[in-house]
Amino acid sequence: MQKIEKQISLELFKHSVPVQIRFNDLDLMGHVNNTEYINYFGVGRLKYFDLVFENIIDWKNFGVVLVKTTVDYLKPIYLHDSIIVYSRTNQVGTKSFEMEQAIYNQNMELNAINKSVIVCYDFFKKISIEIPVAWKEKIRNFEIFLED
Repeated sequence: MQKIEKQISLELFKHSVPVQIRFNDLDLMGHVNNTEYINYFGVGRLKYFDLVFENIIDWKNFGVVLVKTTVDYLKPIYLHDSIIVYSRTNQVGTKSFEMEQAIYNQNMELNAINKSVIVCYDFFKKISIEIPVAWKEKIRNFEIFLED
């Protein structure tokens, strides 16, 4: 089996958050269980939303739903590692946007990469909705886009 090397440019990420590893995140082999990575990325997304959208999301009426997520597991994470989740929006569409995230450890080794598709959603009508203009502006004002 050929080893796959992944690289991600941290210069593109303006948001990061440290995440605490808990003992119950570990599996029998002593490293973080793969399902916990999804939780770590979720913490990163929530903190990102809080910062970028400045609490303008009305979670009781409409907000966002995660419709797709993929993870590339590159290196195991262990109990005594210090990890940081980096998050950014890299594409904005009409009703959805794509986020890219990365987990790095204290040695700046890349542990995992995540790509997610987030859809704006009306919780009462149970339908997807267009991304509000104010949200798009906040994303564009915060992010570094290579292409518009």
